[in-house]
Amino acid sequence: MGVRLAGQPRAPRYPLYAIRPRGLVGDEIPVPGSLVEMAADYVTEMRAVQATGPYYLLGWSFGGNVVHEMAVQLQEAGEEVAALVILDSHPAARLPSQEEDEQHAKDYERMVQILTGEEHEAYLEIVRNNENIARGHKEREFAGDALLISTGPERKAEWWQPYVTGTVREHKLDSSHYDLLSDQESVRKIWEAIAKEFGLAGTD
Repeated sequence: MGVRLAGQPRAPRYPLYAIRPRGLVGDEIPVPGSLVEMAADYVTEMRAVQATGPYYLLGWSFGGNVVHEMAVQLQEAGEEVAALVILDSHPAARLPSQEEDEQHAKDYERMVQILTGEEHEAYLEIVRNNENIARGHKEREFAGDALLISTGPERKAEWWQPYVTGTVREHKLDSSHYDLLSDQESVRKIWEAIAKEFGLAGTD
């Protein structure tokens, strides 16, 4: 479905599509059994909108792991991946620190408080499944460069370098993990970094 993030510049030449996770209320398709299966499902959904590349992929948090696998699958199908943008994600093999776990737990509580009833239970099931399939996933190698937009003090590019043949260029933002896509200023800076990295027009 087409979406606009909080404060996303109006750039009609570059529409942004978000893919709903399986398992939401009213969804008859169950949650996937692996990250590879999830990525394949999302590739199918995406190609129903745009059958061929070039593709510009962006994923936040666990979604960063998913778009990395999607990029690999698209390349295996002979498609061009023009951009791989990973927002504050870590490879499955790299466990989060205690500090990261604590911060994510606080941010997670903020998110679930806005959900009630069936929506809340469905979201919890999706999160639990994402955690399970992430633990069983092994990243493969993407042929190309990647842009990593990250928060926190650590330099995270080296975490992803084994899974990218080219260069992982890291752009740091002074934001929290969960504010990246809800804070207007953070979203503006994310778009600016992407536009500069890939030579896209800022706004139209």
